[in-house]
Amino acid sequence: MARYVTILALVAASSVAAALPRDPMADLAEGKQAYLRHDYGEVEARLRPLLYPTVELSSEEAVIEARRLLALSCFFQKKMPEARNEVISILAIKPTYELNRYVDPPVAVSFFANIRKEQDQRLADIRRREMEDEEERRRLADEERRRLAAGNHVLVEKTIERHSRALAMLPFGIGQWQNGARKKAIFFATSELVLGALSLSMWITTAVRFPDGRYDPINDGTLAHGLYYTQVSSGAAFWALCVAGIIEAQINYVPDVVRTRPAAAAVTVAPMLGGGTYGLAVQGAF
Repeated sequence: MARYVTILALVAASSVAAALPRDPMADLAEGKQAYLRHDYGEVEARLRPLLYPTVELSSEEAVIEARRLLALSCFFQKKMPEARNEVISILAIKPTYELNRYVDPPVAVSFFANIRKEQDQRLADIRRREMEDEEERRRLADEERRRLAAGNHVLVEKTIERHSRALAMLPFGIGQWQNGARKKAIFFATSELVLGALSLSMWITTAVRFPDGRYDPINDGTLAHGLYYTQVSSGAAFWALCVAGIIEAQINYVPDVVRTRPAAAAVTVAPMLGGGTYGLAVQGAF
């Protein structure tokens, strides 16, 4: 019977202890003692609940101390990402914070100092970009104010270029040039000129070398036939390319093209008479 009474007393005591509110400062003190014993796992077990998911410590100094001990414990356990996050959290609270080089290990002091240097550089870059963005916004705002104050309006002159179907019937890439297809125009013009010139030169050579079409079949037959066939084939290719170019220009015909350009300043000067006032009236659009 005494045994059961003892067990019930222990259970009751445990329940009462569990029901009592936790003392964050007591957990912080126990975490500090665990750190001095190099029991880094116990440090995490004691201090992490004080900081996550919500901070249960009431003073800034206590929060910094808890994060310092947690950062050092993670550092010595090679948990670098967790240690880095704790150091960054400390610097967010107190940007000038640094470890005591006479108390804390030199490797830990260097670790904290390096992260602080990185954060200082990052913050400097952020401030520099913010200043540049602010200067750019001010510059654009000033330009907009000056433009509105001056009433600066840019006039645009529009012209409509009318194209012709008849012009698109011409060879040598003229139709393609009118449609704005510059590369096609150069291709057709160059090809037709080369083939036409070749056919014409063969015809002239034949007429000069063999007047009236008379030639010696034995001595001049091969040359005469070569000149004739070259003239005919190049001439046929010339006319075929001309027809193909005209058809292509008609298929891709562009009737109108609208072109725009900044309008030149227009100024009108007229005499001003009446009401006893004499002079010149100047009116312009800029």
